[in-house]
Amino acid sequence: MREAILLFGGESILPQLRRALLPLKVLIRPIPEEEYTCTLDALTGGEKGETEPYAGPAFPEPMAVFVGFYGNRMDITLTALRKAGIRIHRKAVLTATNRQWTALALYDELGREHEAMQQHLRAHRPKEEAKE
Repeated sequence: MREAILLFGGESILPQLRRALLPLKVLIRPIPEEEYTCTLDALTGGEKGETEPYAGPAFPEPMAVFVGFYGNRMDITLTALRKAGIRIHRKAVLTATNRQWTALALYDELGREHEAMQQHLRAHRPKEEAKE
């Protein structure tokens, strides 16, 4: 698959995201909520198989999965997002490990990783900063 960003729950930032990445010709594919139970592999063109449509709550914040980025293209894309003021905390690259995960599983995993990183940062913050 060519360079693409699978966007979950990011309808509010979609126009801004498209403007920021238009010069880079990155495809942005918004994923409808009913497809959140499909594997990432299926969402990138693999076999969908039989899944029940997702009927749960919307994601509280957007998630982006980067597909097909090579070389420095990821850095260039992330820089374009930063310059445009677009912040997506839950980001991942499609890998051999996560391609069989559903969007739901990846969203949960990214949340756990983010929380662990925040705890680590709080625990290792210099004491002067911690008092402020």
